[in-house]
Amino acid sequence: FLFRTLFSFFRNGEDWAPVWDELKNTDKSEDLTGALTVEDALAPTTAELERKDYIITDGLYRSYLYVCSYGYPAAVPAAWLSPLTELGDGISVSFYIDKKPKEQILQKVSKTTMFNRTRLKDAEDTRTDYERMDDAVNAGMYIKEQLNREGEDFYYMHTLIEVTAPDADMLEARIKQVKNRCGSLNMSIRRADYCHEKCFISMLPLCGLDRDIEIKTRRNILTEGAAAAFPFSSFELCDSKGILLGLNLHNNSAVIIDSFNSDIYSNGNMAIFGMSGAGKTYTILLLAMRLRMSGVQVCIIAPEKGFEYRGVC
Repeated sequence: FLFRTLFSFFRNGEDWAPVWDELKNTDKSEDLTGALTVEDALAPTTAELERKDYIITDGLYRSYLYVCSYGYPAAVPAAWLSPLTELGDGISVSFYIDKKPKEQILQKVSKTTMFNRTRLKDAEDTRTDYERMDDAVNAGMYIKEQLNREGEDFYYMHTLIEVTAPDADMLEARIKQVKNRCGSLNMSIRRADYCHEKCFISMLPLCGLDRDIEIKTRRNILTEGAAAAFPFSSFELCDSKGILLGLNLHNNSAVIIDSFNSDIYSNGNMAIFGMSGAGKTYTILLLAMRLRMSGVQVCIIAPEKGFEYRGVC
C-alpha cells in the first residue's frame, strides 16, 4: 500500500510529504494490545530488593558474585572456566568479552609501560612494591609484543556468577561451594553486596553491563586467553546408541560407548588397563551382558580366568 501510494504521487507530480508524515505518525498502540514484549518475558512477577546479601524474585533466592579485576590467574589452561560451569544446579556463570581497538590500546599500554619503567628506575629494589612495578613493566612489554608481532587482539573480560536456591540456607551452602572452587582455581571472587539488583539486570540476555559492575570486574586479556575461556568443554564420552558403563567422576556425566559405530571409531577394538582389583573384569562383564541384552552374540575367551565369567554365561 505504501509503495503504491508513493508511486502514484511521484507519477502525478504531487506533493507526497503530508502523506508520509501521516503514515509515520500513525499510532500503532492498538496493534500491540495484548502482545508479549521482551520486557514482559524477562521481568519477574515479584521482587524483594532491600537485603544486602541477596534478592528474592518470584520466591527464588538469588545472590551474585564477581571475579575481581585482580582475581584472575596469570596463566590459564584451555577451558579454564569449565570447572565453574560444571558446579551443578543453581549456579550459573556469565562472562562478557569486549574487544577494544588495537591502535588505541597500544598507545595506552606504551604510555603506562614508559611511566612504570621510569618509576622502577627511581625506586630501590628493597621497596615492597618493587616486584609489583617490575611485573607491570613486563606485562606491558608482553602485551605490546603480542599485539604487534603475534596478531592478537585486546579485550576486556567481565565474569559474573549467579547462585540461586529455594531458601537462604541452601543459598549460603552453594555460595560456599563456589568460593571453595574458585579458591582451588586461584581466582579471587567477591560477593556483590548491595549490588545484586544491578548484577541481576546485567545477567539478563540484554548484552549490557551496569557501569559499576563493569568497573569492578574489568580484566584485560588477549585473544588466546579469551579463546581458552570457552566453557563448554568437558570430559564426556557419550554415544547415542552405546552401552552405559557408569558415571564420570569429574562431572557426573553418563559414560556410554558404542565401539562398533564406524562413523566415530575406526574399528570396534578396545583395550582395558588397570591394576589388580580396579574393575577390569567387571567392566568386560558389563559390556558383554548389555551387548547380549541388545541382541548381540558374545563370545568370551579366557583360558586362565574363565571361572570369573561362568556364572554370567
